[in-house]
Amino acid sequence: MKAFSERLESGVWLVRVEGEADFSTAPALETELRGPLSDGRPRLLMDLSALSYVSSAGLRVLLRARQQAAESGGWLRLFGLQRGVLTVFEQAELDTILPIFRTRKEAEAHP
Repeated sequence: MKAFSERLESGVWLVRVEGEADFSTAPALETELRGPLSDGRPRLLMDLSALSYVSSAGLRVLLRARQQAAESGGWLRLFGLQRGVLTVFEQAELDTILPIFRTRKEAEAHP
């Protein structure tokens, strides 16, 4: 798994995740999210279009990140999920907790 984050001119963080988010890679994802989540009122757009697999460990990291962002008055939005990854979110009913969008444009436009 590879994760990259960059702060956009708008102050929103764009986090790209590639590969598999599972038990062995979840700590690296958590580490990558520390910077954006410590940014006052964190606003994160997470590009998961290159995420090929997510386990319960990866889901836990994303849920924790959403909670941390919300507690600081910010938000976390996911976009670009591949069908198989989206199915995992739907089966776990996490699509009702984590805001998921088809495209970055839709995620950015959400109020």
